[in-house]
Amino acid sequence: MRGRTARSTTPDDELLRGVHMAAETLQHHLNGRLAEIVLRAERLRDAPGCPAESQAELKHIIAAALACSTTLGRVGRVRRVRTDRRYPGLDLVDVT
Repeated sequence: MRGRTARSTTPDDELLRGVHMAAETLQHHLNGRLAEIVLRAERLRDAPGCPAESQAELKHIIAAALACSTTLGRVGRVRRVRTDRRYPGLDLVDVT
């Protein structure tokens, strides 16, 4: 392989690679379901006769599903992995 040098990886590099692989897998499996939630909620919200109270709740459901999709996208763009210490006892990665 001319022009390429072997790149050594650190445990942090491997952890980041694992986070990206998990993120891509989650995006693949969950974004389709989230899109279905949004589509169905929009149909219900826009249906004739849908009460205003229900429309407001459906608006929140749509916003929550879109926020979940955005979070999934953020995980895939993580450049550094840090343990989130706000939740003792849980091994969470800080994706903010």
